[in-house]
Amino acid sequence: AGGWEQVDNVLDPTSPLVDNPAYRGASPDVLERTGLADWLQAAHPAARVVSVSAKPRAAVLMAAHSRAQAYWFEAGLGRFASSVHYMDAYPAWFQEFNREVVPLFAADSIWELAVPEEFRSLAWRDSAYWEGDGVHTAFPHTFLDSEYLASQGAFWEWWAGTPELDQATRLLAQTAAEAEGLGADTVPDLLAISFSQTDRVGHAYGPRSLEQLDNLYRLDQELGELLAWLDGTVGPDGYVLLLTADHGIMDSPEITVAEGGWGLRITRDSAMALQQVVNQVAREVGMSDPVALTRGLAEAMPRVSWIEQAWTFADLAEIEVAADSFTVMQARSTFPGRPTGLLARQGLEFRFAQNTLLWAYPRGSTHGSPYYYDRLVPFILHGAGIPAGVSPQSVSVNDVAPTLAALLGLDLPGDLDGVARRAGEGLEAPGEVSSSPAFEGSGSPPPR
Repeated sequence: AGGWEQVDNVLDPTSPLVDNPAYRGASPDVLERTGLADWLQAAHPAARVVSVSAKPRAAVLMAAHSRAQAYWFEAGLGRFASSVHYMDAYPAWFQEFNREVVPLFAADSIWELAVPEEFRSLAWRDSAYWEGDGVHTAFPHTFLDSEYLASQGAFWEWWAGTPELDQATRLLAQTAAEAEGLGADTVPDLLAISFSQTDRVGHAYGPRSLEQLDNLYRLDQELGELLAWLDGTVGPDGYVLLLTADHGIMDSPEITVAEGGWGLRITRDSAMALQQVVNQVAREVGMSDPVALTRGLAEAMPRVSWIEQAWTFADLAEIEVAADSFTVMQARSTFPGRPTGLLARQGLEFRFAQNTLLWAYPRGSTHGSPYYYDRLVPFILHGAGIPAGVSPQSVSVNDVAPTLAALLGLDLPGDLDGVARRAGEGLEAPGEVSSSPAFEGSGSPPPR
């Protein structure tokens, strides 16, 4: 009706959960483009695609518009699920997994620290007022101490914030791949897995918390189990694995300040500076001319100490490559009809200063800025035909799908931002590169 509505990007009321029509499911209907899974099935109609995640958005978007099986965890139901977009009924093996495997994780309601003593100093101290709920900030973390006791999902809402959900996700991915015969013939298949708990633990406790160190320690073990399973199921020369991430995260500003840097966790009180600027511009310009009001706000907002830059949607629509890099990134992140920023409903986008957290995060941390701490992620290839080494060249997550598509010999759309990175291109032997690698490969036999 001409207004704005806040929505989760893939949740779709027209695609309810399988066997639960009252529970909203998800679909890729909002996705404007095709993806790797689509290109694979266009070239190989018999190719199977399975996508598994704790979150619907990761499971759905990695599968794109393909004929896939996509599964995610529904904490409110205490089990994995999918929507009628993907299937009319669950396979028997999936029902058995929910019935037999998932309940095993309810046997323990305590998150214990698993990191060996000698590595715990890698993290910040295990008790900080900006972590978790601000009260229960140290190990062990228990369900009985959590804020979820009174919620509908109760135990599973709490459990979905612990590292164990990554283990369940891996087990489901392996079960699905075996049941559906992925990698069992000469037709290439795609198994997409999103391990979500690094994000959730990072939001709740921050990236340098002992909780995040424990999560990463456990995730490393899960990746080891996954690689061992792949080697034993399809063989070392039967797969290629690409590991990356969708974003980084900002350090907790309290740690940045403690170490001599500048950081700010904005409170609603400190946000009054922005409100005062908005009120002043509204008085000076008036409310009768929305275009002039938006322009005035964009020019005035950098007066606030924690705002570096502001743009109107009209400005962003006219941006050329010659503009500064922050402006170019913001323009590429602004989609007509889909505003996301704090003042996007007013036709404005703005950039926080570095190491600044919005009041929506009174504890923990978040991501979403254009700064390097949010943008630098791993890009690691491993498997058949991938030589060992590290490349110093600049690569991007935009290169993930084209690189895998090239390894599969698929035709690519002609207007992609990313490019295919050739295995072995510009690689230096391990140990010769002292800086953080942009591109890594791990040696294995060439493909058969």
